[in-house]
Amino acid sequence: MADMIRDAAAWFEGKRLAHMSVPIVYRAADSLIDVACDATVSTSTRSVMDSAGQFITVQVRTFVIAVSQYSAVPRRDDRITITEGGVAKTYFVASATPGDPVWLWGDRANLTRKISAIPA
Repeated sequence: MADMIRDAAAWFEGKRLAHMSVPIVYRAADSLIDVACDATVSTSTRSVMDSAGQFITVQVRTFVIAVSQYSAVPRRDDRITITEGGVAKTYFVASATPGDPVWLWGDRANLTRKISAIPA
């Protein structure tokens, strides 16, 4: 049964890549090499308290990237660049709040990672 579920997850991942992804460029913080990937991108906003005790609104982008396209573990301060409307936008891998992880598994078969990023 597990093979059938993993096969279905791999099939779904292929559909996500084919129909719900856009090209991005991933660069690890300690690297000079850009890695071209495809990602499904979503945007959300969160209200967080800053060091002065004021609530601020932070835009968080989530990039779902296949482990097969980028196998290294994402780390804080890595960079993701996406071109939207002809404009290249860069994001730093980070969480909205310091204690949150910067990435989570995107599925039970560990085929994808959901990576959080904030505008550079």
